[in-house]
Amino acid sequence: MATMARSDVQLMLDAKAGDEQSFALLLHRYRSPLVNFLYRMVRNREQAEDLAQEVFIRVYRAREEYVPSAKFTTWLFRIATNLALNSLRDNRYQRMEISLDAPITVDAEDGDEKTIDVAESAQRCCCTSTRSWITERFRRFCNARRAR
Repeated sequence: MATMARSDVQLMLDAKAGDEQSFALLLHRYRSPLVNFLYRMVRNREQAEDLAQEVFIRVYRAREEYVPSAKFTTWLFRIATNLALNSLRDNRYQRMEISLDAPITVDAEDGDEKTIDVAESAQRCCCTSTRSWITERFRRFCNARRAR
């Protein structure tokens, strides 16, 4: 049987039987789609690659217990989803800890990275917000005086 023609389930069953090449083929087949899937969840390329590696480690460790009751991809992407959600939950407080003294690098919408000066952005936001608040209060004050 040709290597590329084998189904995912057959490859996983072969890996379960000890065929390292079958697992390598699954890794090659799903590495990029899995990294892309994880990136859309965690919005960080490095973290997505680390999580994809962890997914394949877990699949490899569970190969002996593998039972093809569902599609292989359903099982693979469920493991990935659970790991990504756990990672997001575990890291949510770290993301909130931002130094106002150091600039940060974030993923821009176009895929590039962009550096943001947090202190400057916060000051601009506060000034804009304060100006809006003062303007609104002044407008209300004037309207109240006119109503008298």
